[in-house]
Amino acid sequence: MSTVSSKASGSQEQKDLETPRFNRLGDEKWYITDETSSDILVLNWASYEGSYVKKLWAKEMVVFYSGGYVSEDGKLVARKSTIKGFVVDLRKILLFSSQRNITLEFHRWDRELITEMFRANLLGELFLSAQDKPDGLASRGSTNGLFTVINVSNHAFSEGAISDGFAICFHNRRNSANAMFGDLLKKHGVHIDAYFKGGSFGEVATEVAMLLLAEAIAVLRSDQTRAAVALCKVQRSPDQIRHDLVYGRESGNRVSLNKYMKQGRIFPEFRNHGHRRNAREKILRLDALFTEVIGRELSSLFWNSHGEFVNYCAEVYEACAVIFLCLTGIRVSELCTIKVSDYEKRNSGEWIFKSQVDKTHAGGSEIRVMHGLVAEAADVLEALSYSDKRTDNVGLFSRNLCQNMVDRGEEGEYFHPKKDTVSSYVKRFYARFIDKHGDAVTTKNSSISPHQFRHSFAAFALRRFDGNVLEAIRQHFLHGEGSGYTKKYTDGKLTPSVMNQLERDYINELVARIATSEDQYEFVGGVALYIRKRVTEIIGDSHVFLPVGEFEEAVDEIARDFDIINAHEYGYCMFSSKRKSQALCRDPRTNLPDPHRFSGFSVCSGCPMNLVLQPHAEAIKRLGVAHQNFIQKHPLKIRSKAVDASKKAIKNAERILRELGEI
Repeated sequence: MSTVSSKASGSQEQKDLETPRFNRLGDEKWYITDETSSDILVLNWASYEGSYVKKLWAKEMVVFYSGGYVSEDGKLVARKSTIKGFVVDLRKILLFSSQRNITLEFHRWDRELITEMFRANLLGELFLSAQDKPDGLASRGSTNGLFTVINVSNHAFSEGAISDGFAICFHNRRNSANAMFGDLLKKHGVHIDAYFKGGSFGEVATEVAMLLLAEAIAVLRSDQTRAAVALCKVQRSPDQIRHDLVYGRESGNRVSLNKYMKQGRIFPEFRNHGHRRNAREKILRLDALFTEVIGRELSSLFWNSHGEFVNYCAEVYEACAVIFLCLTGIRVSELCTIKVSDYEKRNSGEWIFKSQVDKTHAGGSEIRVMHGLVAEAADVLEALSYSDKRTDNVGLFSRNLCQNMVDRGEEGEYFHPKKDTVSSYVKRFYARFIDKHGDAVTTKNSSISPHQFRHSFAAFALRRFDGNVLEAIRQHFLHGEGSGYTKKYTDGKLTPSVMNQLERDYINELVARIATSEDQYEFVGGVALYIRKRVTEIIGDSHVFLPVGEFEEAVDEIARDFDIINAHEYGYCMFSSKRKSQALCRDPRTNLPDPHRFSGFSVCSGCPMNLVLQPHAEAIKRLGVAHQNFIQKHPLKIRSKAVDASKKAIKNAERILRELGEI
């Protein structure tokens, strides 16, 4: 599957795209127009697995899921990323049919055959390439994709919109999954509830993310990184120096910077040959540069070979990837495509995106401005290269550190790193992180994926810089009061305008998650009830079958009902001015709600603007116990506002925990 920009010019492919396309069932190539960017998604049916009849069904499904033809010439318009994901799941069903040589029509597939398909998917047998195949079990997102295709097919077939379709529809995905492959999950040590809390909505635990980010910052700001940046600066200049002059060998008469440092900065006697004198001058200049950037003389170089240098640079790239993911929530695919030349740097150190037009999902649409730690990481990524990434027009995460770049006489052509490459950065960094911290982090996150940061960054990077969360983390990891180790990550907070936009994005995400969740224990509280009611009012119970775009529009409409979101360790306050009379955090002087000043567990836990997620359960239990201990220290016959507030808090805590399925 490939995409071709509708704005490209001069290519034969573009000339083909300008020809009317009908996207007929007999066509081998289909062309779907992205509803936002007008880019073209090309579906090459000839290269897909499966029989001709099964492919006809898949084509009918694409037409139905995209909302149907929008013009007489067969034009299909949809969100490109949505259709790409949908087609991947369609192809898994085609692949399963082909592997098992199944000729049955889909409406004749029984539950046993569908169960076999889900189990094959869980074990990674239906992934379309070795790169996509998971290391262990397939994620919840992969399973949900199959559920969606089957349910959409059932709905379309019952309406007569397609010629064949599944007769089975899954209304409760969790229970259905448990019946079909719960034993496989158990065999791999995974509980069905843990599986359905993970997947695309899984998060990196806040305390793990904090420590991980602190570790990444330590790498970013280390003396070794400063030295690596200095060496790359030399290699981009006319004073380029051969690798053998930098690292050298312990034995022999050849001179090198490493040997010069280890021998007390004394060169051996030599005949006054010009090339030797030139080599020693380069070594002296590089030594002086290291002393300048580090602030002291080195007794030896950090690396004994160019291979060691490249390996260390890889660690820096890994640390920078963690910083970007923690503090921006960017997709890995977008991270790969960021180019230095897309940005201009301000005197303040900010990186500002040049174009005023939002990029598509093929580019870094999540980051318009880079500040603080993110900008600092971007500076290092730009500098840690033998090529000038700005003039060479290459990706920010491209690593160009080879000897032939020192020897080259002209600019080369370099490409963006692959998604799998950047994903591996995070996994390798986390593996070393676990080696260092052990059980302190594996109990929270035994492993992580880059996508998990997309769902944790909003809560972690934007909402939890302050308050009791830091204190809880300090106690958990036994750091000293005010430990700098737990606070390094607060450098370079995002500006208010960027934070406001990210707040809006996160509200939209929460609304969508609540609207589509089939787990009654996943979201509780007044906000969850309100959102579910609004979903029913606007779109009824059939959001899965809405044409592409209509569900997002409904989510936007509901999300606009909320003005701000505040995070506490016991839940979120999603304040709505439309319902401000219901807020319990009213200022007694003005009788107006003030969620910033008058919030607290005893108030918020009973407020209709409270939203609680499963991860908040532990904090709520602890708060309930604290209020219970407070009451026990006071005679029950004594009436006071404090005792009454604690009684209310205990009652609310019990109610919330019951709704979460904890008691």
